[in-house]
Amino acid sequence: MKKIIFKLINIDILIKVLYGKIILILIIIYKILPKQFQFCNTGVKNLEDLKKYSRNNLYKLLNNFFYFDLDLDLFLHRNFFQKEKFSSFGDNNFHSMWYLIFKNFKPVNCLEIGVYKGQVITLFSLLMKKFKYNGKVFALSPFSDVGDSTSDYKKTNYLKITREAYNTLKLPRPIYCISLSHLKKGKMFISKNKFDLIYIDGNHDYKIVMSDYLHCLKSLNTKGVLVLDDSSLYTNFNLSFKGHPGPSKVFKTALNNRKLKFLFGLGHQNVFQKTI
Repeated sequence: MKKIIFKLINIDILIKVLYGKIILILIIIYKILPKQFQFCNTGVKNLEDLKKYSRNNLYKLLNNFFYFDLDLDLFLHRNFFQKEKFSSFGDNNFHSMWYLIFKNFKPVNCLEIGVYKGQVITLFSLLMKKFKYNGKVFALSPFSDVGDSTSDYKKTNYLKITREAYNTLKLPRPIYCISLSHLKKGKMFISKNKFDLIYIDGNHDYKIVMSDYLHCLKSLNTKGVLVLDDSSLYTNFNLSFKGHPGPSKVFKTALNNRKLKFLFGLGHQNVFQKTI
């Protein structure tokens, strides 16, 4: 019986699982230590500290920040969304990026265009709670498997999964708009509100990304933050996925917009602030 059980166990997978859990436990132990004993900190305190780094080096730096500097609850939030049921996209260091954005700007009204399973919008809610201020999170998405010229998605109930994530994490629910961003309902949802932060992560086709960008720019408050996803294809970044042509062309347009100040690029994300 013992031999049969042994043959049924994939030792490589078992070692990988146990190794992963050990590393996770060690990271958690490190993060609950008093700050004076957390000797591996990156030293990054705010967005100003990021300016001296190249795009590739910044990617490495904020990955280290995720493991050594980021608060435990935010680290576990990312871990929660890496589980099989949620399995959201993105890199670990994006959690570091959002943390620094919220720490520095404390955006009140925040919009994500193109919600997958709720990782980003729940993080927005969690960061508002962490920094102890009241805000609103807006979510514009079809919450379906509709794709585009570059992306396909599995058929599942994305809205149900997102709501379940909010319930599990015990966070206040966002304001939903179930629509494609380029339809009348979606455009109205953007135009009737004013935002301090907008994350464009919806359709990747150029015309629709440009439409999102132009509509969002009108509804973004002065000093508000605009983040373009999947938009670093034409940059010198080479450590991970760079993005798609559509968003990357819009990024080049945004760089020449006098109303926007380019803050930094992290992987396939690019961050601007509206100045006028």
